[in-house]
Amino acid sequence: MNLRVFFSELKRRRVYRVAVVYAVVAFVIWQAAEIAFPALNLPAWTLTFVVVLTLLGFPIALVLAWAFDITPEGVKRAAPGAGAAPLSSRRGGAIVAAAGIAVVVLVVVGSFLLREENGASAERTMLVVLPLENLGAADDEYFADGVSEEIHSRLSAVSALGVIGRTSARQYKNTNKTVPEIGDELGVDFIVDGSVRLQHQQGGRMVRVNTELIRVSDARSIWSNTYEALLEDIFGVQSDIALHVAEALEVTLVEPERRSLAARPTENLQAYDYYLLGRDYLGQWETRGIEQAILHFRRAVEADSSYAQGYAGLAYAYAALGGFGGVHPNDSWPYARAAAEKALALDERLVEAHTALAIEAMSHRYDWQAAREGFERALELNPSSVDALVWYAMLEGGIWRENDHAMQLMARAERLDPRSREVGYNIGFLLLWARRPAEAVEAFERLAALEPEYYGGHDGLAIALAAQGRYEEAVAAARNALAVGDPHYDPDIGLLGYLYGRLGRRADALKQLERLDELAARGRYVSPVSRADVHAGLDEIDEAFAWLERGYEERTHWLIWLGREPYNWDNLTSDPRFQDLVRRMDFPRLTAEAR
Repeated sequence: MNLRVFFSELKRRRVYRVAVVYAVVAFVIWQAAEIAFPALNLPAWTLTFVVVLTLLGFPIALVLAWAFDITPEGVKRAAPGAGAAPLSSRRGGAIVAAAGIAVVVLVVVGSFLLREENGASAERTMLVVLPLENLGAADDEYFADGVSEEIHSRLSAVSALGVIGRTSARQYKNTNKTVPEIGDELGVDFIVDGSVRLQHQQGGRMVRVNTELIRVSDARSIWSNTYEALLEDIFGVQSDIALHVAEALEVTLVEPERRSLAARPTENLQAYDYYLLGRDYLGQWETRGIEQAILHFRRAVEADSSYAQGYAGLAYAYAALGGFGGVHPNDSWPYARAAAEKALALDERLVEAHTALAIEAMSHRYDWQAAREGFERALELNPSSVDALVWYAMLEGGIWRENDHAMQLMARAERLDPRSREVGYNIGFLLLWARRPAEAVEAFERLAALEPEYYGGHDGLAIALAAQGRYEEAVAAARNALAVGDPHYDPDIGLLGYLYGRLGRRADALKQLERLDELAARGRYVSPVSRADVHAGLDEIDEAFAWLERGYEERTHWLIWLGREPYNWDNLTSDPRFQDLVRRMDFPRLTAEAR
């Protein structure tokens, strides 16, 4: 077939027309996708996939247009034109093979893009926002920390970025370490650093923020700027910094991410100031600090009743109080739920509110499915939320018994917050629940050696040793936990009493019950599970069940691990009362086994 005849055949078989129509339709699809996909909150890769799909479909359309005609009788093989050689079986086979190859390529590329999305967390650009140096008065330290955290929050909402958690970032405050050292320790590609000065002037308060984005590989600054603005414009400054960092990193932002970067959470500066103070107190992670955080978050929402972020902070503070603050569950968890629901009614995209509500569903309502959905929504909005990752991992491992998924979630948390002792603490429990007690002991021993003043390493070690029946060593670890942490922390007092009971040291075990009674007499809430621990260790089965029942009635947070700590209850598990309690708690897999 010569070229003239070939082009004549292309025209006769309407291949030109198909090419033009296909190009027009493809262009319309691209334009529609570019508008609709961001509005639908679809990830950036979906637009690329549509473009690749239509490009790969083009040669397939041309091959089909050449080979077939649409007639009133249906689709038929195109007849050769005058002067055209008939299509040989070999040539026909080649056309079919070409179409087949194009389809295979299409499937492979699509699968590749899907795998890219599934592995996005591993491929994201990693950066850390270091605490900005406070160049103002010492009393303004909380403000500088708040600006740092706000920039961190905005950037962590960008799905293409992996932002190191606050706990790890905070350890580099006022550090003398070099950029390569920080980059190597945290495994990041870029560092955001700078300073803040809050100036109190006669005409009002001014803020000066100096920031730069540093590339770790060569320690070069690839973007920097200095902002001087009225305090009223602080949200605009924070948004501009986050936007320019994203642009410097050549990140494609979808519309919801742009809105998050540009958000102005309140117009009331007094409310914002209270909010920052609340965040500062909450970061202390002890009862008095949590109570002060609640006070300041309440003041924030009183100053601005539409301040969604203020309600989210209040929800998180009440959740912290319920988990660790030594107050009755009814004095914390219902307030956490109410504040979280109020925050979400004002702004459904608040990650902190979704996380707090999921923690409340898990810790107080025992609604495992609602908790799972809440954590999933939080991570959909912010894949870099370490808190959501950690709590979701504990839910999956501790309640749903999905050990592999739990470890995957915790590995993501560890990647994002590699120097977080809380992450290390919970990794130990996941290992223990996965029936890897020796590895759990090693993990807790490592944590206790690295952070000797952190109670968690000693507390976890005591539990892991108890799981192996190493009660003498566990006693030493439990006593260390109470020595370096809160000496009135009732779960560790109960644990110590349990261990003494196991060792036959009845008098020492009873002393721990007396300590718990003294705490309760002073007005501190003591979880019934702590008392049940001691009675279980003493083999006082009826007393243990009485306290477990009371814990269930009170909806205590510490009862949710009932199905995952059989070494505490091994002398109770065969009792019908234990199986009945498991059924009422409705642990997903244990309940099925109990039936």
